[in-house]
Amino acid sequence: MNHLTCRTALVLMSVAWCGLGNSVRAGEEIPFEASGHRVHVSIEKEHGGNHIINIVPDGESNLGDWVGAIDLHVRGAHVAGTMVLTFETGDTLSVAFEQKWSPYVGDFGGTVGEYVVTGGTGRFRGAAGGGSITAVYLDKKFVEVLVELDGVILIP
Repeated sequence: MNHLTCRTALVLMSVAWCGLGNSVRAGEEIPFEASGHRVHVSIEKEHGGNHIINIVPDGESNLGDWVGAIDLHVRGAHVAGTMVLTFETGDTLSVAFEQKWSPYVGDFGGTVGEYVVTGGTGRFRGAAGGGSITAVYLDKKFVEVLVELDGVILIP
């Protein structure tokens, strides 16, 4: 690819990227980066671990701001759960994930793993895809946690 073709491609990609917050076309593979601070709503003991409900009141992403609901099952160093991201437009994106504890995340450790897009509504209806999910503990008591997703969304 010559310099002019590269520059044209970059301009077209930039123009397409700016429009992602408003529309998503069928057949697209969209890069997805999102983060937000999770807040505990409830913690209950269950056989072998804890069942934890969290919310994310301040989610941000390259596809728009969102709020989230997280349902976690924690057993030792293993975390499994689901999350529904609700965007300002009312569209939702649902993911399922599994993570494991890691002392190598941030200053206080965290969990790292993979997520799979299980569907959605509105512009994300029938979505698939996936990527990595990380929970970065921001304090020694594991109260302040930043959740980060990095991957792709596939629109049918």
